[in-house]
Amino acid sequence: MSSTDNPNAPKPFDALALPPAALERGGLEILRGAIIEDGLHVTFRPVFDDTRVWGRVLADVARQLANAYAHQGRGTVAEVMANIRFGFQTDLDAPPDVHSEIAPLT
Repeated sequence: MSSTDNPNAPKPFDALALPPAALERGGLEILRGAIIEDGLHVTFRPVFDDTRVWGRVLADVARQLANAYAHQGRGTVAEVMANIRFGFQTDLDAPPDVHSEIAPLT
């Protein structure tokens, strides 16, 4: 019997590799997200006393995403940033009715 025949077998999870700089210099993971059965599941460390720093973190993530999409020819950095900004603001103003699990790591 293969693991695919066993309904109790763990499901595969396609995790990202660690950032190369983390392998070279170490660091602290502060945020991880995964799509599981169409829902966003997030774990994080609430490491910042000033929660406004999370805005800076999310903005940096958006910039890195925009650069990656532009590098792949999926729009310009400005276009991708505008789309991310629009989606972010839309969901902040009226969160979609979807299931998400968010859990802090302590």
